[in-house]
Amino acid sequence: MRETAADRARTIAYDAKEYRRPASLDGLRALVSAAAKVRVPGSGRSFDRIADPGPDGVLLSTADWHR
Repeated sequence: MRETAADRARTIAYDAKEYRRPASLDGLRALVSAAAKVRVPGSGRSFDRIADPGPDGVLLSTADWHR
């Protein structure tokens, strides 16, 4: 299932297969090892396509990561 993700200005829509927010280190490890390509958009201020993992990749947020 594809989710729509975009930068803060909504000028770039990322074409990722998934947008994931792992809540643990184990969840992060599993996601990274299973994904074809992973990108972390950070604060969403990237106004170019460098943060886009493409249609087979995963956007990753650490916002829910409980350290």
